[in-house]
Amino acid sequence: MDKLLKKAINGDPIAQFELAQKYDWSMHFNTKNSVYWYRKAAKQGHSGAQNNLGECYREGEGVKKDLKTAVKWFKLAARNGDPDAQLNLGYAYFTGGGIKKNKAKAAEWYRRSADSGIASAKYNLGLCYWEGDGVVKSYRKSISWFKKAARQGHAGAMFEIGEAYWYGEGVKKNYRAACRWYMKSAELNNDEAELSLGVAYHNGKGVKQDLKESVHWYRLAANQNNSRAQYNLGLSYLNGEGVKKNRRAALIWIKKAAQNGDKDAKRELKKLL
Repeated sequence: MDKLLKKAINGDPIAQFELAQKYDWSMHFNTKNSVYWYRKAAKQGHSGAQNNLGECYREGEGVKKDLKTAVKWFKLAARNGDPDAQLNLGYAYFTGGGIKKNKAKAAEWYRRSADSGIASAKYNLGLCYWEGDGVVKSYRKSISWFKKAARQGHAGAMFEIGEAYWYGEGVKKNYRAACRWYMKSAELNNDEAELSLGVAYHNGKGVKQDLKESVHWYRLAANQNNSRAQYNLGLSYLNGEGVKKNRRAALIWIKKAAQNGDKDAKRELKKLL
């Protein structure tokens, strides 16, 4: 630490960046110090420091939250070829956070980041093609990008491929294939995939019907605060499907789902109270 600090004080941007990271992530956690050293390195053109400084401004960590300033640093880093900054800049354009919303530019920056190998950028670009956001809508291209992200272990991309097979969009409808992808995603704790597996086991689509297994997946997703899973778990208790009938447990889960905004749960709760 002392040697690194000495190099940083002497103006070495790599040392400044590494020191900032130690304050940011290690036992020396101090966000104000990390911002100080990120800024030092960023002003010397270190793209990683520019990106991380942008993230500090975006999240309000060690500095007052300022989305416009965050975007300023993301732009510098992105133009310097930093793929994480390109992803962050794409997201800023997509959401309009600190910059005028422009989904075409968002897709452009996602593509640059994706071409550098960033899995989340590949996933986001897949979503753009799925919805036609900033690009011409194409399920085929969307699935292609999802598969590239999935090969890097991106759980969200795996789930979206499952959705494509479940609904037959861009590929031939295939419930078994859908469930295989849901399982891959669920094994990485994706709550939407866990919910979808619960539905599949409940209805016997793509897998053999198994109400106990359905409850297992609903519970995993419900414990991640997935409102639809909470509602479905509540119904399972209410109807005694895959679990012993228990009106009190049903009320607890349906109430949680309603509090989290599930409209069906709100309607069901009115009937039960």
